[in-house]
Amino acid sequence: MAKIVKGNDVLGVFPVDASSAAEHFQYALEQGAEVILSPSEVKAHVRREIETAAGDLASLVGTVSDGSGLLLEQVARAFVGLAAASSLADVRAAVADAAALLQPLLDQIDAGAVVLPHHVKGAETVLGDVAARSTTVSNVLIAAAGE
Repeated sequence: MAKIVKGNDVLGVFPVDASSAAEHFQYALEQGAEVILSPSEVKAHVRREIETAAGDLASLVGTVSDGSGLLLEQVARAFVGLAAASSLADVRAAVADAAALLQPLLDQIDAGAVVLPHHVKGAETVLGDVAARSTTVSNVLIAAAGE
């Protein structure tokens, strides 16, 4: 539940997912008050904003799947080429297609036209999230395999 607070006085409490949440925020502004959200409420609000702006969960998963597949193919091709390389020219040839494919994206990132989520969240945070979620999923799979 979000709280509308002015000084030490609680002017109201409302569920963040209420359809009238905008009215509650407007009321808080009119009263010179602030709306206090818990960390989980802030996370839920940000997720709703992402869904509204960037697409629903299925669309986001599809985009991540497309990107992951593209990168997996490029990395696999590069590794196979590198494994067979016997000269610097072979090494360059092994990564040339991936470099050509990815350079326009890197140019957009460098120009600030594209911002990846890990730029905002921080690489350490993202890697920590990946490690924690991967370990949790793996533990569930290990437990299921033992059943």
